[in-house]
Amino acid sequence: MWSNEVYEIERVYKPKKSYSVYEYKLNEFKDRFKEEELLKTVGNPQNKIIKVNKFVISKLIKPVIQDNKENYEV
Repeated sequence: MWSNEVYEIERVYKPKKSYSVYEYKLNEFKDRFKEEELLKTVGNPQNKIIKVNKFVISKLIKPVIQDNKENYEV
């Protein structure tokens, strides 16, 4: 699962055996992550994702035509 947040690596754990993989500890998590679970970013990301507020529509009151487009009054 991916996140919109950018995290910093707090600590790198080297493998104890030659066939094991590196593990990484992030600042805000107590779990360790493997390299394939993380995505490296350099600097600030250019296309930050804006969180969109979603609203729940309880009911549609009536249809309205505005600028030749069909809309609904909620």
